[in-house]
Parts: sequence; structure tokens; C-alpha cells
Amino acid sequence: MTTRAECEQVVNYEETARLATEAFASLNRVIMPERLRWFYERCFSQGATVIALRNGDRKVGQIAMVRQTLRLNGQEESAAQLVDLFISKEFRGKERLQQLYAEVERQFVKQDIRFAIGMPNAKALGVNEYFFNLKPFLRLPFSMGVAIPLAPQRDIQSSRFDPTNKSLALSLLAGYGSCPNENGVLWDPARLFERLCNYGREYGIHTLDGVLLISSPRSSRGLMYTLLCGFTTRGDTKASRATTRHLVRDACRMWKRPLFAYAGVNGKLAAPPGIVLPAKFRPSPLLVQLRDFKPERQPLRLDRFELIDFDLA
Repeated sequence: MTTRAECEQVVNYEETARLATEAFASLNRVIMPERLRWFYERCFSQGATVIALRNGDRKVGQIAMVRQTLRLNGQEESAAQLVDLFISKEFRGKERLQQLYAEVERQFVKQDIRFAIGMPNAKALGVNEYFFNLKPFLRLPFSMGVAIPLAPQRDIQSSRFDPTNKSLALSLLAGYGSCPNENGVLWDPARLFERLCNYGREYGIHTLDGVLLISSPRSSRGLMYTLLCGFTTRGDTKASRATTRHLVRDACRMWKRPLFAYAGVNGKLAAPPGIVLPAKFRPSPLLVQLRDFKPERQPLRLDRFELIDFDLA
């Protein structure tokens, strides 16, 4: 029986989560259907297109196109991030990958999406480039540090994010988001709220002097740390070193985890928090890949791209 790639009209999240968990075959990674539903439908507030690989009526693989809007020199541009590529073990091969990526390309053209974005693991870098012509675009700096969690700064407003208390969350997020002259993923309070409704994750919201930090408690290989998911500001506010330091300390105090990690670029920060580590200490490539389906237009430049702009936070 031959395989075919097609758009899923209705995603069976239970089936997809089971297949993905089996395909990735990680003892420490169980993919939950609730998280997939949030990621595809709500994460960036624009939904997703799931390209399924089928053998008869049986789903044996997929790749998802999660929609976003980028702001470029004051203009909004359509984009989609390529995520969750997997094929069941018995169906893996070059031909099946070509089927999936051919349908993905057809959907980018059909839906008039300009930018394709990826930030894959090391194994998938070459696959994306070979089958879909995604090229290296931006390698995110990765930094770490230790913030002694002193008594809270008097003027800092902070709270653990509670998805059931939308009014409180929106009051903390009010006024924060992308600036008209900032190139990057488009954010506003409503979009940020949906982004933080990530199933199985906790987030903190910290604000000071017109600067907002979103943090999250994480652990990796037995190491507990505070992840600095992203910074945004009100209007054209710049984050001084002192403001950034106070916000990071507040996040580490909230989660009782003095070690912190940050990955990204942000033109509003006077300096990235912590110490930027050499490439050999990076936890993953953290390489943004890009394909521009309308290269005749002005090329993309990112003033801000952090973990919250992808699915890594």
C-alpha cells in the first residue's frame, strides 16, 4: 500500500501524541495530547496546518506548520514554524520525507505564507535544509548565571501566571508587546496570555520600569534552574543592566532557583543576562533556519527572537 501526504482536516490529538511519543522514543519525553492541542491551536493565536503521512487510513507520520505573524519594518508578514516532524520507524525513508516536504511547500504557496522558520535539533538541521531548503539564518546566543535571590525590589510587580485568572494576567501584561518599529514576532497582551497557557508548564510575570520578563522553573539532567523565556517592553523603553538584573533576581527568588539560563537576541536589552557560553557548552544548536518565499521583498531582520518566540519555553 502506498503512502500519501495530505492536510488533516481534523487533528486526532490522542493518536498524534501516541505516534509522536513512539517515534521520538525518549524515555523522558511523553507527549501529551492537551499540549499538542494548545500548541497547534492557541500558542501563537493563529492555528496550524498539520500535514499527515498516511498509509491507507493509518497515520504514520506528520509535520506541523504553526502560523505566526512577524513585523518587518512596520509591516506585518505571514510566517509558519515547522515543528513536530516524525515518521513511524517502519515507514522511514527519503521518499516519505520528500512526500511530506512537497506538501508543506504546496501549502506555503497555497496559503500565501512568506517565511518558513525552523529551530530543529542537531539531527534535523540537515533534513530541513536538504528537503525544504531551509538555510541557517540566526544562531541564538546562550547565557547562564547565578542570581542571589535577595529581598524583592520594592517597585517590581510579579505574579505566578494563572490561566484561570485571565483578568489578573492581562492587567500585568497590559501595555507590553511588540513595538511598531521592532522587527520580530508580533506580541500583544492577548497573544502573550495564550502563549502562557502552555499545558504542564508554570510561568512567572515580572515587570519593572516598563520592562517585562517571563520566567519559568525548569530542570534538565537533574539540574534545577530558572529559564528566562523572554523580555518585552512598553513602547520604546530600553532595559538597563540594573533593571534586567533586578528582574532576573525576582524570577530566581520566585522559583527558588538561583541558577538561570537565557537564549535569544533582544535589541531592547543593554546586555544579555548572565555570561554568554562558548558553542561547546550549548544545550542544542539553537540555530534559526529560514526560507523566504518572497525573496524579492525586503529581507528579514530580527531585533528580538527569544525562546518564547518558538516552542522552547
